[in-house]
Amino acid sequence: MNAGVCARGRIALMLVLVPLAPTPGVLAQSARVGGFLSLDRRFEFGGDSVMVADFYNRFRPELSVGPAEDVYLFASLDFRFYDFPTVRSQSDLDDIERHSPTDVTLWEGYVQLWNFLVDGLDVRVGKQRIQWGTADEMNPTDRVNAYDFSDLVSFTARVPTWATLAEYYVAGLTLTGVWSPAVHPPIMPRGGGAALFGGGPPASLDEVAITSLKDRFELPSRRLSNGLWALKIAGNAGGADYSFSYVSGYDGVPFLSRLDLLATGDGTGADGFAGVMTLGFARTRSLGADVATDIRGIGLWGEAVLVLPEAQERVVTTTIGDATTLERVAALDGASYVRSTVGLDYTFSGGWYANAQWSHGLFFERGSDELHDYFMGRLERSFLQDELKVAFGGAMEVATWSGISDNLGYGVFPELTYSPADNVELVVGAFVVGGRGSSLFRAWDRTDQVYTRVKVSF
Repeated sequence: MNAGVCARGRIALMLVLVPLAPTPGVLAQSARVGGFLSLDRRFEFGGDSVMVADFYNRFRPELSVGPAEDVYLFASLDFRFYDFPTVRSQSDLDDIERHSPTDVTLWEGYVQLWNFLVDGLDVRVGKQRIQWGTADEMNPTDRVNAYDFSDLVSFTARVPTWATLAEYYVAGLTLTGVWSPAVHPPIMPRGGGAALFGGGPPASLDEVAITSLKDRFELPSRRLSNGLWALKIAGNAGGADYSFSYVSGYDGVPFLSRLDLLATGDGTGADGFAGVMTLGFARTRSLGADVATDIRGIGLWGEAVLVLPEAQERVVTTTIGDATTLERVAALDGASYVRSTVGLDYTFSGGWYANAQWSHGLFFERGSDELHDYFMGRLERSFLQDELKVAFGGAMEVATWSGISDNLGYGVFPELTYSPADNVELVVGAFVVGGRGSSLFRAWDRTDQVYTRVKVSF
């Protein structure tokens, strides 16, 4: 990170904290500061030796202000700071950012207006997290915000994005409309993510010797029509919360839209090709529904989304000498498919809490033939007046039910949390995955890790 980026981070922090100064007026009197500091350490043991991962720590200051009736302001910064230096030359020794790399971003920043223009109409404008769905983290209907895949341990996380949200309450229903102007690709882990979307050329080109491969992104233009538009209606019937939603925009996970191959060496192709991949974004629409209820202490939920993608083609050019050939092939067939999640939870009389869930398809899996099945469970209990919590999590993945024994994945996620004081957590846990065949967890089999965390909220 350069000095300019660091300066912008300091300026952003000042803009957030200046209102906290003890100046007279309603603004200063109604301001509240909060947030957390999380210090993480990851130990990777998926390779030949145990490695200390170059993972980030996190500081999140938050400011909320109610300057007037029916007006609310919220802003938070996200500092992700790393312990390992990125010094690469003697000239880097005078750059403090290379000694202690830090990424700074405005995490959320929005204005909330209640009863705007008419009673019952609430409007929120700015960078915000808009969470839809009733399932436990695995929410196929949650399609407004971008994905944050920078941490495998919490790979269902999302990133707040700029949007305008309006909610109107009438006759026991909540009507919601959302507009977001830009397409946001997911945040990926450092040096990773290729296995999720186009890490290499398509399988149909396996016979082509590609000696080098570069990639580039092609984001949709900033036309008004290219923004995300979403509608939702939510209510309660018979003790069950439900909602129906519609989203029109672009899929946040890119696909390989173009591949350019250039013969290297003697120019005949015998020495291989240099490739350039272009990753694009596909327009898509979706219809979603979710429901959650409680029956005799058992929490039940389910949600599903019907994805209606537009067909997309891939352009492949091959240049040998002065001759260039062009081929157009189908990249996405445009056929509709359904992602879904159902689950339940229950707290037993002995204090044990159990959670079980089945998900058909993750957010980066597209097409009926590509959706895997994930069975996840968690069992936890608190001891010593809630100071100590023990949790055991597990997962099984079925990549395909045909030849199931050769296409299975598994995950084991134990975790121990100790809270010596209010708002203080000391955590140690493990993330262990593996599998066979085409399972996703097999692709992650070198990401096994033990993690520790000290988190203080304020």
